[in-house]
Amino acid sequence: MDFFNYLAMIMIVSCTSIVQEEVKVSSVSFESATRGGYKSITMYERKVIINTNHSAESFLLKAGDLDQFSAVISELELTSLGSYHVPNQDRHRDAAWHSNIVVYSEDSISYQSQTFDNDQAPAELQELMELFTDISIKYNRGKKLF
Repeated sequence: MDFFNYLAMIMIVSCTSIVQEEVKVSSVSFESATRGGYKSITMYERKVIINTNHSAESFLLKAGDLDQFSAVISELELTSLGSYHVPNQDRHRDAAWHSNIVVYSEDSISYQSQTFDNDQAPAELQELMELFTDISIKYNRGKKLF
């Protein structure tokens, strides 16, 4: 094998490993728990489910809200979700809720963030966390969920 064939083979292998397969997301969830409480907000299909201490309410998502989530999620590198740096550790001394974000694909694969405090998600997930906050206020009768 001459040098140019070898170089071409390396370039082909390198290029194919860079291409990321598109993941079809089926739902996205924010969950937060402490000893005495549980809160979550889950979006799937065209619905949002807000759950406070295991009392859930379901709402129909408006098209604009769904589009915003789709845009933010499409920018995330889902396979790296669990490796993003968590800004603080107050939950380790019971001073904050234990929270995480989970993205579920249509292929039954889940991508989960590391556990973080309250709504203080890693920087890479902050825009998504802000959308969860906005949605919780909008659909939860003006009350902030977390």
